[in-house]
Amino acid sequence: MVLFFSKNKAFQNFEWVLRGFPCHLPLNRTAGLRPAGTWDSGPLDRRTPACWTADVPSANFPTMKLALSCGKIPRDSVYLVVTMNHKPICVIGSVVYDLVMTVDHLPTVGETVPAGGFMTFIGGKGLNQAVQIHRLDAPLTFFGRVGDDHYGKEVLAVLKNENFPLDGIRVIPGDHTAMGMIFVAPDGRNLIGGFRAANMNFRLEEIDEPIRKAIRNSSIVSCQLETPDNVVYECLKYAKEHNVKTILNAAPYRELDDKFQDVVDFLSVNEVESGQFFDCKISTHNDCDDILMHPRVKDGSQVWVVTLGDRGAAVIDQSGIHPVPGIPVNAVDSTGAGDSFTGGFAVGIAEGLSALEAAQFANRVAALSVTKLGGMTGLPRRVDVESVSTA
Repeated sequence: MVLFFSKNKAFQNFEWVLRGFPCHLPLNRTAGLRPAGTWDSGPLDRRTPACWTADVPSANFPTMKLALSCGKIPRDSVYLVVTMNHKPICVIGSVVYDLVMTVDHLPTVGETVPAGGFMTFIGGKGLNQAVQIHRLDAPLTFFGRVGDDHYGKEVLAVLKNENFPLDGIRVIPGDHTAMGMIFVAPDGRNLIGGFRAANMNFRLEEIDEPIRKAIRNSSIVSCQLETPDNVVYECLKYAKEHNVKTILNAAPYRELDDKFQDVVDFLSVNEVESGQFFDCKISTHNDCDDILMHPRVKDGSQVWVVTLGDRGAAVIDQSGIHPVPGIPVNAVDSTGAGDSFTGGFAVGIAEGLSALEAAQFANRVAALSVTKLGGMTGLPRRVDVESVSTA
């Protein structure tokens, strides 16, 4: 992230912008600026200008590292590069091998529709969210299961090329890697069916010390509903017992025991799933009044985040309903857009943004994700997200 300021304000208090969100940060001589050798500012200046760094205490981040460059770029500018260090985000969830067919229109009951194309991808809500977090340059731990079959081996090979952390993906002898069948229409809409296999065979006793240690050492824990309820609940409960924030992406929808309300800080759903929870139709933020009256939302212990497709999203908390406008893009495939949003939201929360700010960031992430075919293929990298205008 590169920001521009006049030189005469470089060592004063000023308002700066992180990913489009206003934020105040005192930067002055007491911050402990010190020489740090040279720094390559990449495309802005191919030279290696002088550089100074400082560790600035922040209420939101353990450490915020700053680099100021006064190289031979516009004379009236100072360049501020910011990277945030925080504990890893821990994702526990599903891994799916996807079979994707592109069709002229989505089939109705009993209809056979010829496919114009066929592709294979890897995904699953848990893995998609984890890969999105990884591509946003956030520290990550991920735990999931695959079978000892061809599909599981291919999953691991693809993730290895992604430099994705593989330690938490467990190959289960005799099990079958979960499969997804996806039909994609020209406008990006899709129909999805799934064989849950290894994901739903996740047993409670598999929540062992490596998983518990990762949870304890996390900034936030994120789960979905493509693994058994008892596993999801235990992971979220253990996180809450150790003062770790929790996200539940309550998808695919199913009725949940009331005990889940005690272990979820942020509940993420799309417009269909949110309507199923409240037995109503939700299409825009104006339809979210029932969520606002949810007891956990009213008492401030829980925040709901509802994705609304090309209409953006809505954040519902104790203070009200906060719309996040959609960002116009040329949609190709909406598969994985909700996962992209949830991953981006987790990164925003881990980096100290408010729920609304995190949702605005996640909205930009998800908007980019629909511009390519394939759930994981379309997940954007941070450099691409930073270039997206919210206008």
